[in-house]
Amino acid sequence: MGKKSGLVMIATLFVLFNMANPAYARDLYVSPIGNDSASGTSSEPLKSLQGARDKIRSLNIAGHEPINIYFRSGTYAFSAPVTFEPQDSGTATNPITYQGYQEEKVLLSGGFKLEGWTVANGHWQTTIPSGYPIPRQLFINGARATRAKTTVTGWTKVLDYGYQTSSPLAVTHAEDIEVVSIPDDKSWHEERCGIQSKQGNKITMKQPCWNGAQTGHHPIGVPTWLENASEFLDQPGEWFADPRSRKITYIPRSSQSITTSNLIIPTIEHLIVFEGTESSPVQYLNFRNLTLQHTAWNDENGPSSDKGFFQSMANYSAFGARSPSGAIEGEYISHLSLTSLTISHTGGSGIVYKNGTKDSIISSSVIRDLSGMGIEIGRQMAKTVSTSKQTTNVSINNNYITQIGQEFRGAPGIYVGYTKNMNIKHNTIFDIPYTGIGIGHRGFSFASNNHISNNLIVDHMQVLFDGGGIYNQGPQPGTIIEKNVILKSTHYMGGIYLDEGSQYITVRNNGLVDNHRSVFDNGGSNNFINNYWKDPQVFNNSYFQNLCTPDATTTQAACGPDTYPTTGANANHVINGVNGIPATLYNNAGVSCQFRNTNLENLLKLPISRSACTTPTPTSQGDLNRDNLVDQKDVTLLKSKFGNPYTIFDYNKIITNWGK
Repeated sequence: MGKKSGLVMIATLFVLFNMANPAYARDLYVSPIGNDSASGTSSEPLKSLQGARDKIRSLNIAGHEPINIYFRSGTYAFSAPVTFEPQDSGTATNPITYQGYQEEKVLLSGGFKLEGWTVANGHWQTTIPSGYPIPRQLFINGARATRAKTTVTGWTKVLDYGYQTSSPLAVTHAEDIEVVSIPDDKSWHEERCGIQSKQGNKITMKQPCWNGAQTGHHPIGVPTWLENASEFLDQPGEWFADPRSRKITYIPRSSQSITTSNLIIPTIEHLIVFEGTESSPVQYLNFRNLTLQHTAWNDENGPSSDKGFFQSMANYSAFGARSPSGAIEGEYISHLSLTSLTISHTGGSGIVYKNGTKDSIISSSVIRDLSGMGIEIGRQMAKTVSTSKQTTNVSINNNYITQIGQEFRGAPGIYVGYTKNMNIKHNTIFDIPYTGIGIGHRGFSFASNNHISNNLIVDHMQVLFDGGGIYNQGPQPGTIIEKNVILKSTHYMGGIYLDEGSQYITVRNNGLVDNHRSVFDNGGSNNFINNYWKDPQVFNNSYFQNLCTPDATTTQAACGPDTYPTTGANANHVINGVNGIPATLYNNAGVSCQFRNTNLENLLKLPISRSACTTPTPTSQGDLNRDNLVDQKDVTLLKSKFGNPYTIFDYNKIITNWGK
């Protein structure tokens, strides 16, 4: 950037990031106290996201001029998702941007606030109004409450029907209960199946969940715990919702007051949906500076159904081909930008993009406290698909992802399936039950040339096993995993885990400390160079070597041996701890300095503190003089040139993303 003319550089940024000259943009305003029949001006704002979308449709201006939709502060309650179709698209020169106004706090909520609480025997109770689903989650004052649970002993699995118990299960409504089972061998599975009935010491499980959960590598075992019965209510912070009376009961914590607490249940599966087609994607939309909360996963195929939820890998159930729903979900999308979002308190995943995602960005966002995954992209199980169905050229950068998998513990922070030209960089992922970043699936496919770099992954694999800070399955020609720092796995396999025929991957310049193994390698033809790792170092398992044999339809040769040089310029380095990781690698991993959140950084529990971020000192009149810093002088100059309302914060994001 330093060698470009200032104004030329800025013009380039606006093209690259779909922000056309705002001097010619149409501005619409939305307020919680607005009216969707209004004109949409600042003095006559609209009331909802759907109202803004419909206003643009009625004016027939999508794609004909740049449009900025500004949301004023407040809570926007959703009773149904807002769906964007190809007709709602912008263009490269006329994008459409939905954004919080300046730095105002905007909440898009799919939740319902429960009112009318009474106290009985120290428990709070109220009734869920008809028309709202019986919830799987309850959030109180911005924190997830615990669905009533208990552990049991003396249960024996009986394949034909369920379980035999040593004594009758002492509950009135066994049909409400969900059995949660993490196999005894501590694999990557967590299974959830409902009880159909009890008769004496016999527990009959719901079908087809029970039969389905016998398949795969790790069939369902005895219960790890049981959830969802009034008889299990015995701890502060627990709750139960009775589907017959619709009464919900909560045991408050000592610090909570019935008069000041906000208790919210999620009611809808998605807040925003993009529905493109193979021939006509949804494209050139930007969403910025918004908070999304309180979504559920409660459809007819959800975990509360008779199908339950038993996963084969990464929150995916082969039975019914399903994974948790996303607060934002889409298919066949292009040039879509999600920046500076906060997604939290969901009963599913955060962002789920299915087939045909291209040329899009997810950046500078905070994703936390989700039942499922943080970000899921390209869950394409077919190895060969048309170009229109392929997921390519997506950047996931500078995001915080933490406390995901709160309910479905096989959730990676980021999962990308069969994809190519992905750029996953500068994300901070911590305090998670399973894998940090999961990539690929077994067998040769179009997956290739993915770049995973500069991520910081801390305190991973806390509940399940057989995953890693970064986990790959299958061949990935041209893929590079570099400059990541991965610390402190609770369970195996490795900091970096190349599983089931992983091939043609370069793993270089990573810092790996206090993981079960630094690297676990089940593939071949991979190159490990110039890494910094602490013993135990590398374990190469030939068990899956047969998966390196090419598919019948490919001409690729069977994979050869991996390279782990211990001498020379590319030698890997055995270190004693975090202090052996080069300072530049350690300090630069994770969210980039200009986007770091002090409160979240303080939760990282790093063994050694990182150097404080430094802000460049302007050498003269702002960033247009090429000092790599945007200050108020730049904003003043840019406003005089373009007349737009963006802030210093906005310009720093644009320039930083463009430069990388």
